[in-house]
Amino acid sequence: YEAHRTPAAVEFPHGLMNNSPSEPVIDDTNGKFGPFAGQMLIGDIAGPRITRVILEEVGGEMQGACVTFISGDIGGGNNRLTFSPDGQQHYVGQTFRGWTRNSTDGVKRVTFTGETPFEVQNISITKTGFKLTFTKPVDATTLSQLSHYKTQSYWYKSHYHYGSPQQDVIALKVTNASVSADGRTVDLTIPGVEAKRIVQFDLGEGLVATDGSTIGNPTICYTVRKLRKRPTRRPTIRSPILATPIFTPIMFRTD
Repeated sequence: YEAHRTPAAVEFPHGLMNNSPSEPVIDDTNGKFGPFAGQMLIGDIAGPRITRVILEEVGGEMQGACVTFISGDIGGGNNRLTFSPDGQQHYVGQTFRGWTRNSTDGVKRVTFTGETPFEVQNISITKTGFKLTFTKPVDATTLSQLSHYKTQSYWYKSHYHYGSPQQDVIALKVTNASVSADGRTVDLTIPGVEAKRIVQFDLGEGLVATDGSTIGNPTICYTVRKLRKRPTRRPTIRSPILATPIFTPIMFRTD
């Protein structure tokens, strides 16, 4: 079974990120709808939320993360999604489902107010962990505090039963946090990241932007299909006669 199926690029932890995913739509508004241009929004039939998906290609395969975009007031039954012609509004067609309390029936409109929310804008796997980019700058001292990052990994069974509990939950430890000069990106060193698992980040309440904003959706789940390969270090060979390098590692660098 595993040899003949194509695994999902991104898995949604049930109940945490999405219950019944519906239509995906790409934010092709070029920033008119906010700071998430090029990413994907997916509705939830059985939950009061819309999920945001961040994709990247690693080793020839698509993978990435999911994080809540909006929740609560949007209601449930989120079936069809589309953007307005001017790109500043997002329409959500909702279908009532009797078995879920949060379902509504009609159309909801989500409008970008022009005020940038404080969120994880992008996440990318690195050779040593993960790189997180935020929509707003954060003080370097705050962003480098390891206590702000709680991480764990797990996987789900794919079987004929409905759903699966998290399997083999492992706590991961962030050992270093390197902050960019603009305070918007942090490069986290996380030993022990493995392929075919979901890495869940829970960001601490103390992670506050320089303007005082608290992060709106602090939980992000990244599905690791492939790891980024570390470069292979090759030895420098020297001629016994000339005592000069025949080749150097950079000439044969493996990315």
